[in-house]
Amino acid sequence: MNKNFVLKAEKITKEFYHPEKIAVLKEISLEIKPNESVAITGVSGSGKSTLLQILATLEESTSGSIYFYGNLIRPSMISEIRNKKFGFVFQSSNLLEEESLLENVLLKAKIARRPTFKGSQAYEEALALINQVGLSHRVKFPVKYLSGGEKQRAAIARAFMNNPDLILADEPTGNLDKYSKEQVETILLTSCQKFNKSLIVVTHDNNFLKLVETKLQLEKGILLPCNSC
Repeated sequence: MNKNFVLKAEKITKEFYHPEKIAVLKEISLEIKPNESVAITGVSGSGKSTLLQILATLEESTSGSIYFYGNLIRPSMISEIRNKKFGFVFQSSNLLEEESLLENVLLKAKIARRPTFKGSQAYEEALALINQVGLSHRVKFPVKYLSGGEKQRAAIARAFMNNPDLILADEPTGNLDKYSKEQVETILLTSCQKFNKSLIVVTHDNNFLKLVETKLQLEKGILLPCNSC
């Protein structure tokens, strides 16, 4: 197995059986190189988010395999991979509204059982990431006081916590206005480039599609190069 790929998916199939049998994904294979940015697009209901969830180890496929740097991802590995190797950004920021921005970013370090006291490596890392997304002036703000765009930027900072190899983003600008969309897209891609991360993003946004390196389209359960993007 080639270890030059951060993530490699082989023949991923996903079937649902109720109320009738439907094959949403049909033997999809995909390779993600180090530092590569990949966008997956397609019509609503085509299975884009399902595919991303499977690649992120958040959902099981009906059949197929996923490899991380050439190693088959087994159930015993999933927790560590989610906490330390993958970073997630979703359409809804999924932040703890009553907690501060800093506490939200530090949460991922706490889950990975890293020390997070003031002055610790994780604490300083969190401050640096918050600065990277332009929110240093909001460090102690409860998340409920942040705008939608600021919440998504906070979610990006959290995704980069613990220095993951791969960022997976599901419609990260889907709920934002045009200005906030452009901000979040730029920050996400710039951060991936700065920290040498690979990126898989599901998006309908044409501007976002133009910015990424590799463009793919999911159609009738099959993943193809997007020649019209």
